[in-house]
Amino acid sequence: STDRIILDPGFGFAKNTQHNYELFKRLPELLNLQYPLLVGVSRKSMVGHILNQPVDQRLYGSLALAVMALERGAKILRVHDVEQTMDVLKIFNAVQSSAKE
Repeated sequence: STDRIILDPGFGFAKNTQHNYELFKRLPELLNLQYPLLVGVSRKSMVGHILNQPVDQRLYGSLALAVMALERGAKILRVHDVEQTMDVLKIFNAVQSSAKE
């Protein structure tokens, strides 16, 4: 049934860096399909290309993209650094909640 469908744009799979940036920029367009959006960009090469950092040094870039993904409508994040991402999400959710009051 359709209530078990999640959209995963597949960052990094059969895409070059420019494709990934364009896909990320256009994430809100996928919301028109009305399925939950999963984003997995944690430690991806698109972060490494911007920061010129190896995989184990991409935390801050991954956190930035996590927040940007949420702002673009993602409902599910696939991450490596769970504790740090949760801290960022607490801040994001607090601000989002206060904006609705």
